[in-house]
Amino acid sequence: MTKTYTHIAHQFPDVNAQAQIWAWMDTEQNGDATEFPYGTTAYFRVARQPADLAVDVRTSSDAIGARLSGPNAASDEITETVTFNRDDEATVSYPIAEIQTYEWMGNSLGAVTATGGTGIKAAIDDEVGELSITYTYNYNRYGLMVPDKSPQNEEDAWPVLVSLKGGVEGDDTRPEASLEITFYGSEAQFSDYYLYVVDDCTSDALEGVEVVFDGDPIGDTDEEGKIYVGRLLVGSSHTVRIEEDGYRVFYATTEIPAEVEDA
Repeated sequence: MTKTYTHIAHQFPDVNAQAQIWAWMDTEQNGDATEFPYGTTAYFRVARQPADLAVDVRTSSDAIGARLSGPNAASDEITETVTFNRDDEATVSYPIAEIQTYEWMGNSLGAVTATGGTGIKAAIDDEVGELSITYTYNYNRYGLMVPDKSPQNEEDAWPVLVSLKGGVEGDDTRPEASLEITFYGSEAQFSDYYLYVVDDCTSDALEGVEVVFDGDPIGDTDEEGKIYVGRLLVGSSHTVRIEEDGYRVFYATTEIPAEVEDA
């Protein structure tokens, strides 16, 4: 089975051997979904340590037109309960940008400091303590969308592997992470979707205009001002951004209509 790759590379300074990558599904964007219909976007988060770590993101997929968008930098705050078991060191779930507050629940082991990455350290060793800690972490949000492959295959499930590597090519200590995201067909309706870009005053078609769809450049308009976006799920929402010299930036959220090939 032949694999094709969508590739996004980010160049940053080299890092040391303690570099790490974390990757997980973005429940804030995805809700409770664990599988995603063709034509919708699955979002995932990527955190890295140190903050300037180069991250190479690749998706393996046979689905023609699979699109990876991002990264979009963001931060979040989380509260966790951590147990210290006769050790002055423990870990939280995500790399700490800043500790906001903490509170010992019962026995206090003193001041708590971040030691880098997910590590924290208590002032007192060789005792047992339970800590409630609130901290912020930084991450990049990515989106992956697989357009409907064909009307005949709408009931097929299609797992896509997202592979992440830190550092630079040739480095044997590169940190790695991966996610598997499954897309599927359903009885839902799909529609071929085109965009037309025209002058708002004259209605003349604008050729050669770059279109950014769901944060990902998908190409330039043709002589008719048209560009094919893909076969997308009816009712799904997507963002469109268009920039052209001499015009205001256009940005909008659009919903895919039924039985309509252009918008």
